[in-house]
Amino acid sequence: MTYYAIEDASWPEILTLQNQAYHDVAPETVDILKSKWMRSPKSCFVFKQHRAVDAYLLAHPWHDEKPPSLFTLLPEQPASSSLFLHDLVVSQAVSGQGIGALMIRRLVELATQMGYCRIRLVAVQNSVGFWLKLGFVPKPIKVCKSYGEDAQLMEMKV
Repeated sequence: MTYYAIEDASWPEILTLQNQAYHDVAPETVDILKSKWMRSPKSCFVFKQHRAVDAYLLAHPWHDEKPPSLFTLLPEQPASSSLFLHDLVVSQAVSGQGIGALMIRRLVELATQMGYCRIRLVAVQNSVGFWLKLGFVPKPIKVCKSYGEDAQLMEMKV
C-alpha cells in the first residue's frame, strides 16, 4: 500500500471526498483543513490506488483532552504527547477493502516514531464500532455539538 504526502494539488480531491463522506456534519473549508495539515504535515497523508486520491487522513498534535472545535483554525499551543486524528475518509471506490484500517496502522507507526503517547479522535456518524475494532476506547468527555449528536471522544495508547 502506498501513501503519499498531501500536496497543494491534493486539496480539490480531498474536499470532494469530505463532501461525499459527511452527511451529519457540515464540511469544513479548505483553509480549516489546511491549518491541520500545516500543523503536522508528516502525520497527514493520502492513499491513491491509481492517480486519484482514494482516501485521506489528517492528524495533528493537540494538548487538551477536549477535542478542538470544528470550523475554527487551530490555536497556537504548547507541545503535546497526543496526536488528534481529525479526519479519515475513504472513497466509495475503495470502501470495504481495509484501506481505513491500514491507514490507521500507518498513523500509529508515525505517532510512535514521532514520540506521541496516544491518538485521540471524535467518532461521528455512528462510527464507534469501527474505531473499537481498531483499538480505540471511548473517553467520558463531552465534545462540541458541532461534531453531531452521536459524537464520541475515543483514544488509543501507542
